[in-house]
Amino acid sequence: MPNIKKTCKITGKEFEITEREQALYDKLQVPYPEICHEERLRRKVLFRNVRTLYKRKCSRSGKDIISMYHDKVPFPVYHRDEWWKDDWMPPEQEFDFNRPFFEQLKELRDQCPRASVFNKKAYGSDYCNVSDGLKDCYLSFVAFESRNLIYSHRIFGSNDLVDCYYCTNAQQCYECVYCFDTFKLIHCVECRNCTDSAFLYDCIGCKNCFMCTNLRQKQYYIFNKQHTKEEYEAKMKEVNFGSYMTIQFLAKKFEDFREANAIYRSNKNDQCEQVEGHRLFNCKNCVDCFEVEEGRDDFNCIEANGIKDCIDSVSFGKIHTMSELGYEVQESCDFYNFKFCNFCYSKSNLEYCEECHNCENCFGCIGIKNESFRIFNKKFYKEEEYHAMKAKIIEYMKQTGEYGSFFPPEHSPFAYNETEALEYFPAEKEEVERMGFRWKDDMPSAEGMLVDSMEIPDNIKDIQMDICQKVMQCEITGKKFAITEQELLFYKNNNLPLPRRCPNQRHSERLKERHVLHLYDRQCTKCGIDIKSAYPVNDTYKRVYCDKCYFESVY
Repeated sequence: MPNIKKTCKITGKEFEITEREQALYDKLQVPYPEICHEERLRRKVLFRNVRTLYKRKCSRSGKDIISMYHDKVPFPVYHRDEWWKDDWMPPEQEFDFNRPFFEQLKELRDQCPRASVFNKKAYGSDYCNVSDGLKDCYLSFVAFESRNLIYSHRIFGSNDLVDCYYCTNAQQCYECVYCFDTFKLIHCVECRNCTDSAFLYDCIGCKNCFMCTNLRQKQYYIFNKQHTKEEYEAKMKEVNFGSYMTIQFLAKKFEDFREANAIYRSNKNDQCEQVEGHRLFNCKNCVDCFEVEEGRDDFNCIEANGIKDCIDSVSFGKIHTMSELGYEVQESCDFYNFKFCNFCYSKSNLEYCEECHNCENCFGCIGIKNESFRIFNKKFYKEEEYHAMKAKIIEYMKQTGEYGSFFPPEHSPFAYNETEALEYFPAEKEEVERMGFRWKDDMPSAEGMLVDSMEIPDNIKDIQMDICQKVMQCEITGKKFAITEQELLFYKNNNLPLPRRCPNQRHSERLKERHVLHLYDRQCTKCGIDIKSAYPVNDTYKRVYCDKCYFESVY
């Protein structure tokens, strides 16, 4: 079976469906895609709002709640605890073979109650989403079993973090990205088992290091040069970490040092066999996958754990579980045979479902729990009747050209800039609207008396607690944002300056470290062999090594 070349119906660009991908599509019994991987991804993440939260009323209790849905969405929104109760059922609908499937599904979607946020076992952490087991956390997302997180994203088993992205078992860290088993780090990237350090890239087992790259098991290093304990401590006393101007100067200096000296491993894949991707761990036979752990025979998957035979899916799976046979799946886990599903947890054989949990054998359902054999939320009491109706609807959808695609983007309850689409595919309002997507102008922002940026002291020791009663203006976007008391105490206790950029701007700057959409053809900078790398050919990544050269150089 040769590779198939197709032309994307959206972009006009040519894309290829490999022999192995065809085999998996055939196994899943779905038609081959008509649009390229990037546009398939864009359609899915248009339905994924993790970070934009609103104050509104619970449609059931009337109480004030925090929700990912603003108060103008057509469907009811329940506080998460109300939504999970068993004393209500969403409406159901008969399928009409004289009308398009997606048009009818939109009607059902607009009637079914939704959970305000996905935030289980949350204590003092109302302003969080897609999380579980949090305590005293604020505006942190995709976070689990952690405490005292502020403005952090994808955090696992960590405490006392501010402005961090993808960290596990990290403690008292600030502005850290891809850091694991770390303690008291400031502005560090790709570090493991490091403590009491600042401005590090790709360091392992280091302690008391400053402005360094690619170190292993080192102590008292500055700009990759050894110092005595006394020399190191004397130089550190000269650094005023509490000054915003100093931190900005150091960040630029470290950026230049890293650009000139850092060695980049072409792809950060560990304990893997026959894979193509970046940031893969314990994966086998995975192609074009990024940030995946425990994957087997997967294609075009991003941000996943414990998956097998999955393709074209994003932000799914769960540690210590297995999700198998998934196509066009988003934010779902612990499943078998899910297709075109969004926010569905557990069980099997779901298609075109949203927010359906612990369900099996359901098609075109919205907002049901612990159910089976339902179509448009309607119960079929005989299994054979369910399968006959499902087959009839699928055949009808094939005739209308609807089967085989994720939900239409215009049916998303979110605007482009409310969702992760803006993170994966950054664009300005004019371009977004030109592509046919919605843009929301009145995004949530802090309210209160605006403090003049010129009046904000440079040093944290000069900042008074009353700053928490005022709002600041982002020096990049102009968006207003507030400083919480919990946040200010973290800065003061750790001698760190007050930020001048809003949380979302800081988050977008951290995402520049991700590299999760493309592999580039280039040569190993040292030996010259052809490699595929997550790092493009430009002046920022001057030294990108194949695995052999990388390990020889850093160990």
